[in-house]
Amino acid sequence: MSQTEQEKLNSLINELQGHMDASQYAELLRIEADWETVAKDHCKWEAAFFTGGSNQPMMLADCLYRQYQQRIDILRLNLCNGNGMTGECEASLKYK
Repeated sequence: MSQTEQEKLNSLINELQGHMDASQYAELLRIEADWETVAKDHCKWEAAFFTGGSNQPMMLADCLYRQYQQRIDILRLNLCNGNGMTGECEASLKYK
């Protein structure tokens, strides 16, 4: 995963603060800490199948990239009215 994906997710989470009340945002931050641990552990496990191979670092990076992209795709709709129930909005498109 490039630093860009993590920075993008962090930016999105910071922006989400203005779209929810304090308790919802606090819960999101708690969940995000848990999510990041699970995502990284999952990718380490997945990459372990390639231990000793020259492509192991690439497999780890690819897995992390996919995990972060999926998380961004899920969370970005919360920037829209009805948390995306009415579809995408301009604010969510910048994270696409």
